[in-house]
Amino acid sequence: TLLQAHLAKHLRYPPSAKAQRRQGALVVRMVLGRHGNLVSWRIVSSSGQTVFDRETEALLERASPFPPLPSAVSGETVGFIVPVRYSLRKN
Repeated sequence: TLLQAHLAKHLRYPPSAKAQRRQGALVVRMVLGRHGNLVSWRIVSSSGQTVFDRETEALLERASPFPPLPSAVSGETVGFIVPVRYSLRKN
């Protein structure tokens, strides 16, 4: 999706996790405003590793603002459930 592609451009692998060859995945619920502003977010499924959870917070800050919502979407805000994966393998 456009949202996942936008996040992927801003994703940084935590150096300490990379050095230890750790991987992780988590799920974030985020709410975006009509113009791409990040209204709120929370981790709904943690990676179980603080380093990835903290990096995801930094990722969302770096990635903001997001692309504006399409005109076909009604409402001033829209919620999304987004997986965030930290993998050493390229997909």
